[in-house]
Amino acid sequence: MEEGIVFILFSIYGGLLFLSLRNLWIGIEKPITNLKFQPSVAVVVAFRNEENNIKSLITSILNQNYQNFTLHLVNDHSHDKSLEVINTISDDRLFIHQLPDDKTGKKAALEWGVSKTDTEIIFLTDADCTMNMNWLSHSVKYFINEKLDWQLGLVTYKSNGSFLGSFQQFESISAVLLSHFSIQINTPLTANGANICFYKKDFDELNGYQGFDKIVSGDDEQLMFKFHEQNKKLGSCLYPETIVQTESENTWNGFMHQRIRWAGKMKQNFRFHSISLSVFLLIINLLPWCLFVSFPVLGICALLVKFLIDLVFLGISARTLKNVFFIHHFIMMFFVYPFYITFMSIMALRGKFEWKGRNLR
Repeated sequence: MEEGIVFILFSIYGGLLFLSLRNLWIGIEKPITNLKFQPSVAVVVAFRNEENNIKSLITSILNQNYQNFTLHLVNDHSHDKSLEVINTISDDRLFIHQLPDDKTGKKAALEWGVSKTDTEIIFLTDADCTMNMNWLSHSVKYFINEKLDWQLGLVTYKSNGSFLGSFQQFESISAVLLSHFSIQINTPLTANGANICFYKKDFDELNGYQGFDKIVSGDDEQLMFKFHEQNKKLGSCLYPETIVQTESENTWNGFMHQRIRWAGKMKQNFRFHSISLSVFLLIINLLPWCLFVSFPVLGICALLVKFLIDLVFLGISARTLKNVFFIHHFIMMFFVYPFYITFMSIMALRGKFEWKGRNLR
């Protein structure tokens, strides 16, 4: 009986990962149809204390081969040299906005930035990101050709060769591919605000972040669910040229605070299918170790099966997304991850975290 339950659980797990990977392959091979016109686009970025990253972001966006766009940076009360760095760049497409003193937080900054635009399409990304020169052109083509109202793009972590960097890459691959697959089957799970776009008229019609503007985290997911609940058409763009790369956290402390903040979204964005998947993945990660207590042989078999599933999935996915795959880092992560995910689940329930020098809940 125990063997049958384990077989069913890992069959479902392997099937989910395979379907997510297959969805990526299908998305990559989708033909790119040229547009007869270039709709107006505004890229809106909220930033706070990003003096080390903001110049790279601005440069990569201003180097886009798309012509009809503007870049709007919204300063969320930075107290470093971000503005000094920005002011060294002169370009007619670049606009800088200061968030008023009575407003604070990423949602307020994004909403303020969007209100300052008069374009047809809005792109959102983060201040610690860089992108390929075809990011806008290919993303817009997919968005228009698929007749979408809201679109999620791919986000990957830059590799710095460290175990922490690989840990973030490996963890994000599964989350990213599962989230894109969930959107394709019209059951959205999660989103990354570093690469999304939508029509400004829809954002205005839905009153932006109103209704969850007091909630600190989750601007990306909450907006996605808002579009979905209003029967707007969601889609995901999987062209390699549209991948946005984001900086990985350099310290374990920063990484843990970031992940606790992300995990805390679950309480704020309660969806039965999201909670169910999270619980299922927690069970899958802990099950082999728990089986050792009463069924050591079955526990070893379950551990080997999961190891092979994860190795094949992450190895192929990393190669497809042009990420570096360090086998020794994968092995280390495989044994650490069950304890990490348990700890994160507990910490997420507390709901306390730090972001950009702010202690938040």
